[in-house]
Amino acid sequence: MKVSSAKKYKDSLYAALSRDLADFEKNFLLIAAGVLTFSITFIKDIVNVTEAEGLFFLFLGWFGFTLAVGLLMFTFLRSAYASDEISFKIEAKLQEFGKTEDEAELDEGQTSDIKAAARQILLRSKTQLKGLRYGAIAVFLCGFLSFGGFVAFNLSQEATKAKLPAPGTIQLSEDGKSATVGGWKLTWKDSTMTIGKDKN
Repeated sequence: MKVSSAKKYKDSLYAALSRDLADFEKNFLLIAAGVLTFSITFIKDIVNVTEAEGLFFLFLGWFGFTLAVGLLMFTFLRSAYASDEISFKIEAKLQEFGKTEDEAELDEGQTSDIKAAARQILLRSKTQLKGLRYGAIAVFLCGFLSFGGFVAFNLSQEATKAKLPAPGTIQLSEDGKSATVGGWKLTWKDSTMTIGKDKN
């Protein structure tokens, strides 16, 4: 193996680590941005934040989304650090063997030593990156569930409010013999009117 081949091997590992994260990060950030946008639209246009209940779950959801994005950005930085670590390790090994020229030949022992050192860093880094990815996904899902609970609870509250008559509204019964006003039921028969609490 030539020194130039060792450098190409180093570049291929660098590219593999970067490529491995690029698509995942891009898709994850798009999903996170979409959910955050929806959450802001929800409290702005669908549920009035001053009347919303369970705001703790909304803030917990936002915290989860933010932490997930932060973890993903840290994953990206960790990936770049791991790539640099592999690069420096291979360069250090070449210096140690006194092989700096691209056309210099490496013997079998030197080649396997370089590959073993690079593989060790690569495997350790991939394990760490996988853990960080799973952490980001777990935190994101916790935030999503928290926000989902907030949405479901407030939508059910809005539906309940929509069914209730507005304060001071008079509701007449279908037979025209009673009316409900503010939780009180008025019933009349001939010239007699009775007032009582509405039991419905």
